[in-house]
Amino acid sequence: MYEDQTEVAPTWIPSTPNARFLLGERVSCLAWPEFLQSMEGVSPNLSPEQWRAHILKGEGDEDGLLVTAMAHARCENFVYWLGPKTFVQSWPSLRGVCPRKIFGRRKAFDRIWTALATPSRLPVPPLPAWSTLSSFERRVLVSACNAPQHDEGWIANRLLASAEKVHTALCKLVKLHFLTEANALFSPDPFYLTYQVPRPVGTQSFLVDGVVRTFVNSAEW
Repeated sequence: MYEDQTEVAPTWIPSTPNARFLLGERVSCLAWPEFLQSMEGVSPNLSPEQWRAHILKGEGDEDGLLVTAMAHARCENFVYWLGPKTFVQSWPSLRGVCPRKIFGRRKAFDRIWTALATPSRLPVPPLPAWSTLSSFERRVLVSACNAPQHDEGWIANRLLASAEKVHTALCKLVKLHFLTEANALFSPDPFYLTYQVPRPVGTQSFLVDGVVRTFVNSAEW
C-alpha cells in the first residue's frame, strides 16, 4: 500500500515569483492515490518512493512510468510528487526519452522547469548540460533568453560584467545549443524543442518464409 502522504509529500516552496504565480496552490489538489489513478495502467499499490525511483531511472519504455507520467499526469502534480528541487535537477536529463508524439506535453513541463529554475519570463532551454554551467553562465543564458535578439554589449551592460567574460560564456552557450547567434544577436536555440537522447540501437531477428530477417530499431524514441 502507499505510504501516508503527510510523511512523503515534499514541501512546496516555489523558488521564484514566476513559479508562485504559475503554480499557486494547485499542485496539492491531488492526494497520492488520486495522482496514481490519473495515470492509466499504473499500479495503485505503488508508493511515492517506488514511483520516484522508477521516474529517476529515466527509462524511455513507452509503457514505463516516466513516459506514462509525461503523457498523462497533470504537470503540476508530477512536479509536486517528484519534489520541486528534484524536478529542477533531473528534468533536463529525463525529458530526453520523451516520445515525439507527446512533445506537446513536454513543452508544458519545460515551462514549469523554467519558472522553478530561473527568473526568466520566457523559456530557457532545459538541456542536460545545464548542470555543467557555472552560475555566471546561467545568468548570461537567462539574460539572453529573457530578452532575445540583443548583442554581447547589451548583455554585458545588463549584467554589469566585462565584455570578455560575457563573450566567453556566450560562445560556450552557442556551442552547447542553448543559444543561437544571427547577425551578432543572441536568442534561445530551438534545438531543445526536438532534442532526444539517442535511443540504444537494438536488433531483432525473425524467421520469415524460411529466411532469417534482422530489423534494427530507430534511434528516435
